[in-house]
Formats: sequence, C-alpha cells, structure tokens
Amino acid sequence: MWRPVIDSDHDRWREHAACRSSDASLFFPSGSTGAAIEQIEAAKAVCAACPVPDDCLRLALVTNQEDGLGRQGRDRAPPAAPGVA
Repeated sequence: MWRPVIDSDHDRWREHAACRSSDASLFFPSGSTGAAIEQIEAAKAVCAACPVPDDCLRLALVTNQEDGLGRQGRDRAPPAAPGVA
C-alpha cells in the first residue's frame, strides 16, 4: 500500500538523498539565464546522481512546492506507488 510522503516515521528516504549535504540554495536559482543556467545544471547533476528522485519529486508535488527544481517536474506525473495500478 502507498504511504504518505510527508509521514515523518517513513521519510527515511531523505537519508539517502544526494542533496543531503548540498547547499539548499543550489536548488533555488535566481532566474533562468546567465549564471543561473550553470546553477541549474549543477543542481540537475546532483539530482541525476540521486538514488531517491521519485520520492523527492512526489514530496514536491504533494506539498505543492512553488519554487526550486521540483517545479520542473510538474508536467511529469508522480511515480506510481508499488502495488498501485
């Protein structure tokens, strides 16, 4: 059965997030041109190496994140939970 993403007893996926030791500001660029492009690419590289991106995206969508890279995943449906058709 699918579990809520924001259930603090089951949010252990965060312990495995590649961004855990990154500066959070990396994921909130100021704009989308110039230096922000390099910042966005650096943040995407962290996400690309992450073993738990689906959990992270699900959290961003469930909590309606307006800023950060989670916004870019809005066109993508959150991953289906195991056992859910």
